[in-house]
Amino acid sequence: MSGIEKDWEKDWEEEAAKWEDPTEAPKDELINYVQCKMYVYTEIHNQLDFPLWESFQGDFKVFMVDIFIKIPSYWLQQLYNCLNSRGV
Repeated sequence: MSGIEKDWEKDWEEEAAKWEDPTEAPKDELINYVQCKMYVYTEIHNQLDFPLWESFQGDFKVFMVDIFIKIPSYWLQQLYNCLNSRGV
């Protein structure tokens, strides 16, 4: 793995750690949250099936309909595709 890829992963890990309560986040931060989680699931942890489902449930447990409505449908579809293509 090159140093650039390692730095890229480090940035995503830092991003993931900053969201303790995403329920109050504005739309662009929610998009970043979804992007970050997809990256963590696929590139950092390479999760599949039940472990991915457990991670998703934990990461999005505080998300209610009113929060998901703030996220553009494009990013919800990308999240769905990420989960579906990995066995969830």
